[in-house]
Amino acid sequence: MMAAKWKFLIASIVAYQFFLTWCLFDLVDTAAYLARPECGDWCRDRAFGFILTNQGGYDTAMRVVIFGGVLTFTNVAFWIVASIRKKR
Repeated sequence: MMAAKWKFLIASIVAYQFFLTWCLFDLVDTAAYLARPECGDWCRDRAFGFILTNQGGYDTAMRVVIFGGVLTFTNVAFWIVASIRKKR
């Protein structure tokens, strides 16, 4: 079993990556709003509504998700391998 400190470290990496992804989504949503402000209430009533109505914003958001997932997977895999090597 992994030590509690490793579990905490992995959880903090995932939480930090989630926070960064959320912030980047907010920035992309703002950029999509500036590109298309006439969307109106439909966009304002939904989380990241402007991304959903702007193809460029949607493409950027998906790149952020993919890159964030790869980064999180790499970090978690690194810490798991490091904890296994430490036990040997």
